Amino acid sequence: MSPRTYRNVALVAFCGAAGCAFLVLFVLLLVADPGRSPSGGSATELYLIGLGLGAVLLRGARIRVRLDDGGVTVYSLLRTHRVPWDQVVGAVADSRGLVVLRAEGRAVLVQSLGQTALASRLRPAAQGDAIAEAIDDAAAAARTP
Repeated sequence: MSPRTYRNVALVAFCGAAGCAFLVLFVLLLVADPGRSPSGGSATELYLIGLGLGAVLLRGARIRVRLDDGGVTVYSLLRTHRVPWDQVVGAVADSRGLVVLRAEGRAVLVQSLGQTALASRLRPAAQGDAIAEAIDDAAAAARTP
């Protein structure tokens, strides 16, 4: 199987653009007026907030699901989950997000790729349903010799 990657393109674009904007703002504030804020106090807190928001938004841009020969890899905001095909029972897209069901252990949830209320209003078959079907098909193909 050739590796396939699924992302929420709108989320990636927003997080990437907003994260880059916060980091550019951080650099501009640091270069333009080092050590001072408009109120006359220390600007360290302002710099840290901008840097923190930029880091979180750029981290949000990496959320994705990757299917390859070895199994399913879920890149979430904080962790990366690797589930081999022999552990994949299936996948379901619901209002919480895309849920990869495992034979043993906890299910893996990808909140940005599910059947959210907005996605179900915008289009009848959301991206989460297509990804869940692709995972189910790949898991079935991996189980058959």
